[in-house]
Amino acid sequence: MQEENKKEKDPGKKTSGDRARSRRRQRGAAAGGIAGSMHPAIRGYGLSLLVVIVCVGLLAWCGRQNGGQEPSTAAPPASESIGVLQTVEPVPESTAAPVETTAAPPETTAAPEETAPAVPPELLQEAQKEGRLTVYGSGSEAYLAAAAAYFEELYGIRVSYTRLPNSEVYTRVKSSRGDPPADAWFEAAWDPVTEAASEDLLEGDWSGISIDPYCFLVNSEVLQSNHALTPDSWQDLTGEQYRLMLSMPDPNITGAGRRLVTALQQLFGKEQGLDMLRAIHRNVGSYGARAAEPAELAALGECGIAVCLFSDAVQQLRNGNEFLIPVIPEEGTPFERNAAAVFRGAAHPKAAELWMLFVQSAECQDLAARNGAYQIPEAEDALPLPEIREFSLKVSDLMEFDFDDAKENGTTYVNDFYTARIR
Repeated sequence: MQEENKKEKDPGKKTSGDRARSRRRQRGAAAGGIAGSMHPAIRGYGLSLLVVIVCVGLLAWCGRQNGGQEPSTAAPPASESIGVLQTVEPVPESTAAPVETTAAPPETTAAPEETAPAVPPELLQEAQKEGRLTVYGSGSEAYLAAAAAYFEELYGIRVSYTRLPNSEVYTRVKSSRGDPPADAWFEAAWDPVTEAASEDLLEGDWSGISIDPYCFLVNSEVLQSNHALTPDSWQDLTGEQYRLMLSMPDPNITGAGRRLVTALQQLFGKEQGLDMLRAIHRNVGSYGARAAEPAELAALGECGIAVCLFSDAVQQLRNGNEFLIPVIPEEGTPFERNAAAVFRGAAHPKAAELWMLFVQSAECQDLAARNGAYQIPEAEDALPLPEIREFSLKVSDLMEFDFDDAKENGTTYVNDFYTARIR
């Protein structure tokens, strides 16, 4: 039988499998014996070394996965960075009530730098004790903001400011009954500031800070196409070669137009002035609803000669219109004057007094042109506008304008102009 033919297994004889298992047990015992005989600190070091080797291996493997490139240290894209980049949208014009703005607080209240206008130490100390100033501005808002910020930087006095039309400032201060909502008035027009002074609404005298003469802004391309010469005088504007080529502010709805018809009647006398205005009227193609409108039309080529304020002419020149030429009339020209004043009953009188010294300085007035206000500064050491030298303008050719006469008889001058032009 098959079972009988099987040999019995010798229990003392080891097979090849038994011998392999025996060798593995011997090696394990030897290893255990060595480890067991090690000091515990040595065993810990070995484990740490093993961990380091594993980590190095993993890093090498990751490097190969990334193509061997070094990790980037560049900042993440703006869309992935922490935080939000905010942009300020331009504020559209609105009929809502104006908002009082506070200039950024200065980092220090240390003594002014050497470039600051000289002020009495006692005044500076008292003004800094008050610590605040509120200003109404009626000119360029950018210039107002720059002046407020620089005043804070120089003197450490916090400035709040609001841009308001001249008429609204006058109304607010007059209705305040000695408790004005602001301390000072910046870039006030001559008419309202003198009116406020006459009604005892101002503390002390107001001060002029800039002048803005009237001029011609000539579009040389329009004149050349019409074979007309550049005018040099008011009398030239009466010439037939300029028929319907002029634009000037409307005397009925703009203060600039009112000033012009009044000034020409003062400059040439009542009758001769009206005759000249009637002759100029025949050459006017449009009357502007705003003082700046004639200069804008000249830049667009829609008129050949604009009668406008010098500041509006400079604005168009700086817009890159190389074909425009400003002219100061040789007989003389009227001008607007911007002023600064302190309101009677101001809550911060010493800070307001310091502000008045500041705005009359070249350090303040040099900020005007840098912020889009192109009037001619009155401070003797202020930087002159380069356009004056470029076009050889005689800005000293200003007429002796009688402001008191204009205040008393301005309406009559305008009415006489309208009567004369329809004859």
